[in-house]
Amino acid sequence: MPKGKGKKKQKEKTTDDGAGSGAVLMFSGPSQIVDDTDSICSSIPDSVLSDESFDDSADSSSDTELQFQVSEALDNLADKNSRTRMAALNYLNDKLKHKMVGQYIVGRTETLIDTLVRGIKRSQGGERKELLLLASLFPLQFGEDCADITSLLLSVLVPIIMDNSVSPPERSMAISTLTLCTFLLCHDMKLVEDIMHHCESLCSSCKIDLIVSAAIKGWSLLLSILPIHMIPAILTRQTPILTKVLESASDLSLKISSGQALSLLFELTRECNEDLLECEEAEVACAVVQSLASESNRYSGRKERTQQRASFRDFSQAIESGYVPERSIKFGSESLQLDSWARLIQYNVLTELLATGCRTHLMNNGLVRDIFQLGPPVLPYLETKATKIERKLINAASAKWRSQARGKQRDKRCVL
Repeated sequence: MPKGKGKKKQKEKTTDDGAGSGAVLMFSGPSQIVDDTDSICSSIPDSVLSDESFDDSADSSSDTELQFQVSEALDNLADKNSRTRMAALNYLNDKLKHKMVGQYIVGRTETLIDTLVRGIKRSQGGERKELLLLASLFPLQFGEDCADITSLLLSVLVPIIMDNSVSPPERSMAISTLTLCTFLLCHDMKLVEDIMHHCESLCSSCKIDLIVSAAIKGWSLLLSILPIHMIPAILTRQTPILTKVLESASDLSLKISSGQALSLLFELTRECNEDLLECEEAEVACAVVQSLASESNRYSGRKERTQQRASFRDFSQAIESGYVPERSIKFGSESLQLDSWARLIQYNVLTELLATGCRTHLMNNGLVRDIFQLGPPVLPYLETKATKIERKLINAASAKWRSQARGKQRDKRCVL
C-alpha cells in the first residue's frame, strides 16, 4: 500500500477517535457537561474538584474557623451539585459524631429540618443514607430544640420503610433513624406504640435479615422507655414473633438482636409481675434460647459458633433467672455502669451510631448524660505547666539522687 494513503488513513482515524473542537465530554459528576475547548478545571467549581473545604483541618483550627466550616457545610446541603452535597454531609456527620457543634447551628434548626425532610424524600442511595445519618445525629445534640423532627420524619420515613422497591440498607437505616429520634424526643406514648407496631409488622412479614434486625433493635430501644403497665400485652403479642425469628434466622446478628429483645422483655415483665412468665409463650421462647446456647452447626464458622453459644448462655440465664451481664464503661475520670438489659441496649445503639465519638458525648452531651443518669458534665482538671525555675530544681534534685545512688554502688578502692 502506498505510504501517502496509509498516512492519510492514520490521520483520519486520529481525528475520529479524538475529541474535536466541538466535542462534548461527560464529567464524573451527575449532569455535568464540559466543553473541551475550555479548561476542565475552570469549568468545575472548587467544591466539586476536591473536598478541601470539608477536610479535618478544622480539628486543629480555632472555634471561629470551625463555625465557618459548619456554616458553609449547612449552606452546601442545598447545592445543586451532588458531590458538593455529599462532601457537606460527610463533614457534618463527622463533626456531629466527634464534636459538640450544636452552638454553631442555633437559629438554623428549622431550616436544617426542612432540608433533611425534603432531601430524604427526593434522594436515594448513598446520599439518602448520609441524610438519614445526619437526621439521627442532629437531635442528639439539640434535644428538645428540634422536637418537631419526629412527627415530620414519620410521614417521610414510614413509606420508605414499607416500600419493597427501596434497597434494604436504606430501609434499615430509615428504621434506625425513626426509632432513635422517637426514643430521644418523643413523649407521646401513643406515637411510640404506633412506631413499635410498624417494627412488629416488619418482624413478622419481611424476609430480609438486615431489615428485620434493624426493626428488632429499634423495637427494643422503644420498649426500654415504655410505661410498665403496657408490658403484659406486649409480652403476649410479641414473644411468639421473636421466637419464630430465632427459629428461622440464619444470620448471627439477627439472632443476637432477637435474644436481647427477649431478655429485655422478660426483665421488664419481672418488674411488672413475675407470674406472667408462667405462660406457654414464655416457656417456648426459653426452650428455643436454650437450644441455641448449645447449638453446634457445622455450616457456620468456629468463631461464629463460639459467639452464639456465649451470647445465648447469657440470654438463657436472663430469661430463666433475670441475669444481667454487668459492664463498666470508663471515660475520663467517670464510669458508666450497665446494670440492666435496657441500659445495655441503649448503650449499644449509641455506640453503633457514634463509634469512636461515643466517649466525647458521654463526657459532654447533656442529653446523653441524662439518658444514663450521669448528671451534669464534669469540668476537666486543668494542669498548670511547671515554671523554668521549678523544672531546674526538679532536674537538680534528680541529678543529685542519681549521683548518690551511683556512689553507693562503686567499689571505692584506694590506689597505693
